[in-house]
Amino acid sequence: MSSHKSSKRTQASFVLQWFVLILLFAECVSLQSATDLSPNNPFYVNQSFPKLTTPQWIGEEGVEAVIILAIDDLRTPEKFESYLRPILERLKKIDGRAPVSIYCNALQPDHLQFQTWLNEGLSLEVHTLSHPCPLLAKGNFQSAVNTVMGGIDLLNTIPGNRAVAYRMPCCDSINSPSPRFYSEIFPQISAQGNFMEIDSSVMCLFTSDDKELPRELVLDAAGKERYTKYVPFPSFTTTIKNYPYPYIINNVCWEFPALAPSDWEAQNLHGVNNEITVEDWKRALDIAVIKQGVFTWIFHPHGWIRNDQVNALIDYATETYGGRIKFLTFEEASDRLKDNLLDGQSLRNAGGNDAGIRLLDANGDGYLDVLLGHENERAMRIWQPSKQEYRTVESPLNVVTKSGETTGLKHGVFWANGPVAFLHRTENSEGAWVRSENGFEEKGSLISELRCGGKPVQTVLKGSGRWSDRSRCGWR
Repeated sequence: MSSHKSSKRTQASFVLQWFVLILLFAECVSLQSATDLSPNNPFYVNQSFPKLTTPQWIGEEGVEAVIILAIDDLRTPEKFESYLRPILERLKKIDGRAPVSIYCNALQPDHLQFQTWLNEGLSLEVHTLSHPCPLLAKGNFQSAVNTVMGGIDLLNTIPGNRAVAYRMPCCDSINSPSPRFYSEIFPQISAQGNFMEIDSSVMCLFTSDDKELPRELVLDAAGKERYTKYVPFPSFTTTIKNYPYPYIINNVCWEFPALAPSDWEAQNLHGVNNEITVEDWKRALDIAVIKQGVFTWIFHPHGWIRNDQVNALIDYATETYGGRIKFLTFEEASDRLKDNLLDGQSLRNAGGNDAGIRLLDANGDGYLDVLLGHENERAMRIWQPSKQEYRTVESPLNVVTKSGETTGLKHGVFWANGPVAFLHRTENSEGAWVRSENGFEEKGSLISELRCGGKPVQTVLKGSGRWSDRSRCGWR
């Protein structure tokens, strides 16, 4: 009997160890209700992924969806002023401001038009200096870095402007949003100490796979998919489906997916200024409101869609939804996320590094919750949909140390219908906990069983966030 019990304990220890190892190695772990939200893969979300709805971060009662109008390719302000002026005046009739984000290439930062726009409520964002398509063309990585970082520094020399967002050139026409950009370029800090917080280069397609959506919104009059028809070629894969929410890439980047079609995709399919485009945008807005998401839009002043058609979309939004929708710039969206979701913090600290903030579905209700794990605050903010507010509980979890190094904190669910578990082990500290109803319960056995060749396995080594000894134990 004693031998039998010992054998069972050994088996249990073995199973537990392998569950922990799986958690450590997975780029995007989804064991039951918990999900690792930090992969470099920018396309990891889908319609079943836990959502971050607009009421969770907007900080304004009654607002259910956000619209971000983001126009691309600015070099000379005169062309954009002519095209945008009727749109800006229409927006100012809503609440006295003109929230449009302009993605910019090389420009003259002292042009007086920029001050007029900034005073009206616009924001000026990064579209690289030279607009390469694709960014990593010809394998010249340093050239790609220079045109991105140079754009950040140039736009931040414009008095009163704070560039926070990036859009990849040609993201709506070719597979230009490379995963390498998100892991090796976006996290960088420029020569002038500037960095970005938001990207909007991943295209979101609404499809009939989402059974909660009315069929007339996702299918056209012929009964065919309304939005996938805009994909410019069959191998266009830099997309996600049915997820119009902000999400995090690589712990330091907010992704605001742009909804298909852009005006380029629309003219590519059925010509310029086609009213079908406007109708499809209206239906996409309807879906974004139903899902309480963000309608993030790509358009241009190149004759692919008229400014009066843009105003027709604005009219539809305000007349149909009134105060249920809010127009924002990317700068305003960044501030709302910081103030209302992250308790005054940002994903990147003042030096541009990982601030120790993670999102996860801590209770399996389908909504993302917030883990604050840095020196200023250790807490978890649990979203309560019925009350439309957060409940904050104290947390023992440290995601980054006082010196700014990551602890490699991992999380997942080890038992069916069990609580979310967290663990970390560095050269200097270790710990393991499980979520309880009112906080966290220490569970040291989870980390003590994490050994390889009889030696402790670290969840991070020299800031890498990867298992420190995987090759010796047969992992590559």
